[in-house]
Amino acid sequence: MTARYVLAPQAARDLVQIWRYVKREASLDTADRVESIIRAKCVYLAKFPHAGHGGAIQPLPMCDSFPYIPT
Repeated sequence: MTARYVLAPQAARDLVQIWRYVKREASLDTADRVESIIRAKCVYLAKFPHAGHGGAIQPLPMCDSFPYIPT
């Protein structure tokens, strides 16, 4: 069973911009492959929401990182 996830509007726009950039700089096949990898990671994180760093590792300054808040 595939886990379900919903991209925030900004994340969806970012994914389109990434796809367009990779297509322009590399190729259509590469852009499709990059998008598939990103979406597979989204599915993985939807299945395993506790995966990833627990905050001890600081992300790169240009990367957003959001804390996990258990519900």
